[in-house]
Amino acid sequence: MPAILRATIVVLSLALLPAALVACNSSGKLSLEDYFAEVEKLDTAQTEQQDEIDSEYEDKLNPAEFTDQVTEDFVDYFEASRGAAQDFVDELKDLDPPDEAADAHDEAVDAFDACLEETGRIVDDIGDADSFEELGAVFEDQSVTDACDRTTATCEALQGIADENDIEVDLDCGE
Repeated sequence: MPAILRATIVVLSLALLPAALVACNSSGKLSLEDYFAEVEKLDTAQTEQQDEIDSEYEDKLNPAEFTDQVTEDFVDYFEASRGAAQDFVDELKDLDPPDEAADAHDEAVDAFDACLEETGRIVDDIGDADSFEELGAVFEDQSVTDACDRTTATCEALQGIADENDIEVDLDCGE
């Protein structure tokens, strides 16, 4: 798998990793355990969807030479991956976290939205690339890196809440 493809997957997976909640206690809020169980379900579903996308495009994204078709395939792959990430974030937004996780949840949602916004901004740049070098440069955009790195920090904050409360969950925060 080329470094460009790995970079794309890393950026998207960071935007997609942790963050959310579900299942209710007597107050109508999710319990902390149920919240993290739901986040893990969302993450698993997104990972499976991304794996399907990766399989579909694997051969297309390993060409021997650069052509217009390579550019089209990268744009299609990137848009499909961003769509999967957007689905995850939309479902995350629908969760009603317990008070103990509410601030971290909101931070995660904001970080994921910022990452998706920044990655969406570069789709035209991918389509305009005329070489592997130009394509690689698109994925080195520092604003994308900064926005998506924030998702890792918010994931780690959520993982910390789970750990502090002895909830067994692995949010796989970009590891």
